[in-house]
Amino acid sequence: MRTSEHLGFSTTPLLASDWPLIMQIQHQVYADELHESMRSLQSKWQLSPDSCFGLKQQQQFIGYCLSHPWPIASVPSLNQVLASDIDADALFIHDLALATAAQGKGGAAVLVDAVVNSARLMQFRQVHLVAVQGSSGFWQAAGFQMSEAVQISAGYGTGAGHMVMHL
Repeated sequence: MRTSEHLGFSTTPLLASDWPLIMQIQHQVYADELHESMRSLQSKWQLSPDSCFGLKQQQQFIGYCLSHPWPIASVPSLNQVLASDIDADALFIHDLALATAAQGKGGAAVLVDAVVNSARLMQFRQVHLVAVQGSSGFWQAAGFQMSEAVQISAGYGTGAGHMVMHL
């Protein structure tokens, strides 16, 4: 477990006032075809606010992670607005992003630790995600493994892959 204090980062619950920054970071770091509406992203937060986090460094909002309960045998579509009655057996990391200037300094790993801790508190035994834009190496280093068990829609982009961490 990384200590966020040692690295100069702090994770915080997401607030309504964070959404303009979340949308700005999303547009900064993702290819246009991966951009999602605020309504879609907020539905993840509304479904599971205790597993969604902001990342700050020196009190500046530099990143975020949206995760929510979701069945291990599937992944939600991009831009899907989630309902509140999902029967889930795992925690799904829908989106983890850091502002370009904040990347490569350890902040993403701090967010991953926060989500994994949240999954354990929620008594899930697995965390899963779709790695996009060539990020599978980062996720493998964080303890995730590729999984061929789930079909990924083309909307996630070329080379996207399902990855799972067993807790």
